Amino acid sequence: MKMRAYLTTFLILTSTLGTVPNVHALIGRAAVTQINTQLYGVYLSSDPTCQTGLTAVVELTATPRPFNMARSPTLGQGEVPSGGIKCVVMVMKNDVQIGIAAGTYTGTSNSQADSVCNGGKTPSAAAICHNGVAVSWPAKITADAAAIGLSLTSSCAGGGSTSAVIPLYLSTYSACTGLTSVDAATPGCSSPDAFSPPTASNDLNYGIHISDPGPAGDFTFVIDPNQSAGNDGGGSGGSCDMFKAPLFSFRPS
Repeated sequence: MKMRAYLTTFLILTSTLGTVPNVHALIGRAAVTQINTQLYGVYLSSDPTCQTGLTAVVELTATPRPFNMARSPTLGQGEVPSGGIKCVVMVMKNDVQIGIAAGTYTGTSNSQADSVCNGGKTPSAAAICHNGVAVSWPAKITADAAAIGLSLTSSCAGGGSTSAVIPLYLSTYSACTGLTSVDAATPGCSSPDAFSPPTASNDLNYGIHISDPGPAGDFTFVIDPNQSAGNDGGGSGGSCDMFKAPLFSFRPS
């Protein structure tokens, strides 16, 4: 018998629900007020290489939907594959704008003082895929995009075009989350390329790790920015930014 489950809500966990220790960055999730992007569609699959069995739980559209990950928006729902959620592909604009509340931040990120965030951060255009990074698309999404006249990028420009349409791959085959403390137990992790899917189990280079919640039950997709924001570690004292991808997971609804 086929079991049904639904991806019902995208949201950020509150500080009381988090399970990741706040060690490397002392800008907590509650201080991240906005994670704004433009979302074209979301696909699920039980294929961890993200190549087959893709089903749209948020229908692909030629005009993107504004999406603030920090404000728990409901985007859509759909049937979870009977083989479980082993891949999520988010089709989005190459522009993630971060807002951080003003406060008194006494910790450090990337070995530099988080006090650079004391005045807060106002969202502004910022590409996440750049430097000529190649982008890979599954045949299903390529066909769906062609049918509605949506142009998908094949390579991110050197400076990062914020108008480009890119994929973000989350997979059970991907070994790394990009968060230092979470990945500490997985040798070889550094900064995974999230714009191409993994090709084999325990892939250290491609996609962002997500755990399969199982084929039965209702699930909520969680986007948790804890440890992702603070001092970006740049020159001249660094600047206030979200310098890592948030932690993605599922929890029972």
